[in-house]
Amino acid sequence: MPLVTTADLRSEDFYRQLVIPALNEASVVLRSIRRIDTTATKVNLPIVNDANVGWVAEGAPLPDAGVSPDLVQVVPRKLAAYADITNESVGDANAAEIVGQAMAQALARKVDAAFFTTGGLSAPPALDTAAVLEVDADPTTGIDPYIDSMAQMEAAGSTPTVIFANPLDWAALAKVKESTGSNRPVLVASSGPTLASSRSLNGLPVEISSGVPQGAAYVVDGTRTAVVVRQDGSVEADRSIGFRNDITVVRVVGRFAFGFLYASATARIREEP
Repeated sequence: MPLVTTADLRSEDFYRQLVIPALNEASVVLRSIRRIDTTATKVNLPIVNDANVGWVAEGAPLPDAGVSPDLVQVVPRKLAAYADITNESVGDANAAEIVGQAMAQALARKVDAAFFTTGGLSAPPALDTAAVLEVDADPTTGIDPYIDSMAQMEAAGSTPTVIFANPLDWAALAKVKESTGSNRPVLVASSGPTLASSRSLNGLPVEISSGVPQGAAYVVDGTRTAVVVRQDGSVEADRSIGFRNDITVVRVVGRFAFGFLYASATARIREEP
């Protein structure tokens, strides 16, 4: 590992390398949903339904594909935070890394929560306001609701790629047994219980996030849903503001939004009252 100097610890690039990769790894949304990077303040995402194609004889006129995409405008919203770090800590690479990781995890939790639940006027629109497929069932009672969700999505032309669940709901689901009197969890594959730790269900990866409302789970086609990133994180460090207190202020600003383009790309499992 190369030597980390005091100059490195006080550079903006050092903090960026601590925060941004950790943010992209910590966010279940950023690592599971199709990402679109942009420098624009607004992005128009096309919605293209099935084209009109057909079998034709050689030399015969070709059918008009009839592709006329609708556009969904997505506006990345600002997510920001700052941290006061004592210059004594700045001189300690381990302390700086701990602060960077903490900021990354806080930003990741906010991004993930905003994907599922609207976070107010300044936050981007979330899944709870989008048109999605609905499966009326308790997500903790067994795997049947998930199979039904996948089937509905596939029947409508989408391909499920990931399941999002609340940690408490996933724990409850993981305790469901194969049959009355059995101690074998329904989620354990036949080849051995160690596979349960990989968090998958019916072949799909399961991502756990406290941002998912308890009592709901989502099956998502990550190729037909988008997370638009205008700026995954500009990181700036300023020593002048805290000069009298011997501190460095580190500021992180990112801009994110989500594109829920097709109702068939998401199935929400939730028991209706």
